[in-house]
Amino acid sequence: MTHPDKIAPMRIPRARIFPAVLLAVTAAAAAAQPPTGAAPVQPVGIWQLFLQSFDAFTVLLLLGSITAGAYIFRALVEIRPGAILPRGLKPSV
Repeated sequence: MTHPDKIAPMRIPRARIFPAVLLAVTAAAAAAQPPTGAAPVQPVGIWQLFLQSFDAFTVLLLLGSITAGAYIFRALVEIRPGAILPRGLKPSV
């Protein structure tokens, strides 16, 4: 019996795991096969995919990412130990 303050580890019966694994493997194998009669697909690079999907949302996403990066950099500079600790104290780890 487990202690009342501790959570018992979750145990999944093997009878439930096997069908889930079998289903996942079957689905992955079916998805990996090309459809019959389809022409070969030409590989597309990342830059071409970016250019195809370029719209207002992409611009908004890029501006948001740059802004978030700037805020993260600013926070890292503001909370560095030299800016918080008084002179003479050394951080001990």
